[in-house]
Amino acid sequence: MLADVQDNPGAGGTSDTVGILRALIAHRAKGAVIGMMVDPEAAERATALGEGALLDCGIGAKVGYAGETPVEAKWRIVRLGSGNFTGSGPMYGGAKFHIGPMALVTDEDSGVSAVLAAKRIQANDKEMFRHIGVEPAEVPILVLKST
Repeated sequence: MLADVQDNPGAGGTSDTVGILRALIAHRAKGAVIGMMVDPEAAERATALGEGALLDCGIGAKVGYAGETPVEAKWRIVRLGSGNFTGSGPMYGGAKFHIGPMALVTDEDSGVSAVLAAKRIQANDKEMFRHIGVEPAEVPILVLKST
């Protein structure tokens, strides 16, 4: 597990920086998952295109830092979610979440996946990943936009 602490939305981060995502792809870290990547445009576009389609836009780096650009790849839309779920962990147990459209997308070349969300939220409850079909304990590398 890696924590992308510099991009923690719980501490004011945008949750859309792409440095770690680019590194995972460059190293072909098959099976790695990063989340929550806040990208309303990509999450909504994935929802419109549907599961199984190729996402026709880059992800991340939409509101972040100067010089960063969205990650362009062959993003296959694996799973879609409404963003409505109930937290189950010690911090958010029982809390109702409404974070808008979500999508699990996987780069076909590297096998790296990203969980996209329409609204900014700190990745600190497993249900955020389970809602989109990812069981955190089964992922070889899990990158959290959190601390």
